[in-house]
Amino acid sequence: MSLYIKFNDGRAEFFDSRLMPPPEGAAPISAKDHAALMAAQGSGKVIIADAHGNPMIADQASVSPPVPDVVSRFQARMALRNAGHFDAAEAAIRSSGNDLLIEAWDSAVEFRRMSPSILTLGTALGLSKADIDNLFRAAAQITA
Repeated sequence: MSLYIKFNDGRAEFFDSRLMPPPEGAAPISAKDHAALMAAQGSGKVIIADAHGNPMIADQASVSPPVPDVVSRFQARMALRNAGHFDAAEAAIRSSGNDLLIEAWDSAVEFRRMSPSILTLGTALGLSKADIDNLFRAAAQITA
């Protein structure tokens, strides 16, 4: 078997072991399945991983946009306002006693999705990973 597939941040990446060793975690894929995936992608479909990590085809409209790694302070705060979480976030931050979190809230220029401040705030607000991802997606769409 010379063809391998690996999903990286939701994107399918293909590798041919005749050209380079496949990365760790890559799974073998038949030439027939690879050709079918490429044909579907060529007709406007997208390749995504199913619940077991196997490749499957989906309509572009059914796939969530990627979660941005970073949003501006303005975007983050407006996304929280638009979702009705701003006042609770402000209260949770002020009452946390966490100097780093308070300083980040007051003066950070940007917020990173996987930063400790975002994870702490999400927990304080009772938000799931998916909730935080959706807030970041919404924030990325906000312009001043």
